[in-house]
Amino acid sequence: MTSATAISVDHTRRLLDAPPVEPVPGQLAVVDAPAPPAASVPAGLAAAFAKRTRETGDGHLAWTGRPTNGGGRFQHAGQAYTAFQAAFILGHGRLPAGSVRPSCGVPTCCSPAHVDDQSTRQRDRAALAAITGMQHRAPTCDHDQAAHGRHRADGRRYCNACNNPPSDGCAHGNPQCGAQPVRPYPCGPRCDDHQPARTRPYSTAA
Repeated sequence: MTSATAISVDHTRRLLDAPPVEPVPGQLAVVDAPAPPAASVPAGLAAAFAKRTRETGDGHLAWTGRPTNGGGRFQHAGQAYTAFQAAFILGHGRLPAGSVRPSCGVPTCCSPAHVDDQSTRQRDRAALAAITGMQHRAPTCDHDQAAHGRHRADGRRYCNACNNPPSDGCAHGNPQCGAQPVRPYPCGPRCDDHQPARTRPYSTAA
């Protein structure tokens, strides 16, 4: 892949001002993610977030709260947030749809301008595949790709159901949480609310 093709999704988003790419018949479909839940920014969240972050001087935002490694977590007004979730709410004024991650290439950056959720990632990755003319192999599984089709960061498509087989649910606690969806970790499957504090989000998820 040439350097021109391997442009970052973050840059692609800035170049594109268009609606999501329509699904192509016979190929893995662009995910039609559920509409993100509307929500106003909770009162005081910006101040609580600012107390736990600092600017790094190169345009990114570092987490200074606890835990200091991996994804930060804190509670505000009785609600638990990860640093990425709070950053997304502050930056977009709505609750995220799916997991939230940095899009700037810095795994620990929690700048509200540098994080996106699953629906935004899939839209931008589908657009990247479209503008680069990427060709995709037909799926070899029987899963409904309208529901399970995903795009990797470079635009390639894959089946999320094949990459993340079903489990018994989140294994946190006793009795176990049991929530779905989950991601595999060394300590067992965990949902987003109970992922290990010192572990970055699972890299092959959507």
